[in-house]
Amino acid sequence: VQLIKIEDSIGPDVAQGNIIVGTANYECSADIDIDDLGISDNCSGVKSVSLSYIEAGSYINGGTLVIVNISEGESVQDLPLGTHNVTIIAKDSCLNITEKDITITVVDDTPPIAICDDELHVSLGGDGEAWLFATSVDEGSYDNCGDVTLEVRRTDGCLGTTPWADQVPFECCDVDEFVTVE
Repeated sequence: VQLIKIEDSIGPDVAQGNIIVGTANYECSADIDIDDLGISDNCSGVKSVSLSYIEAGSYINGGTLVIVNISEGESVQDLPLGTHNVTIIAKDSCLNITEKDITITVVDDTPPIAICDDELHVSLGGDGEAWLFATSVDEGSYDNCGDVTLEVRRTDGCLGTTPWADQVPFECCDVDEFVTVE
């Protein structure tokens, strides 16, 4: 009598590497749908896949351990700006487990939104000068991840192109001219 035992003792293969993802348009965080992590199993098939990471610091310093079961179609929600150490845990039907550590980096790749008043009229003072301030042009500019720095510049007119600053000058030579400010 000969007994032949065939068993699966090797966990799934996890091919996924590090991930860089941009923030959402109106949030300073990212929702990450990880549909294809390149996970495969040569014998019994992949049974479950989950991700775990520490949210808000380290686990020792009051951070929260987050576990997302992505085999059920869930996604990582509201991952904040920065680099996060994530563990992928894949289990096959024979209960073999593979763990792989990757980093998911959330970057702010959404430019600020400039909202400007496009119908301004500038009146010169008695000395023949006037200043247009960036705050006078702003009509609610915003950025999804931080404060907005307001600056303006002239691009034409008798004074030519000026450097970016919090204000731009106007002089008598600008009278009856259309001057572009950006």
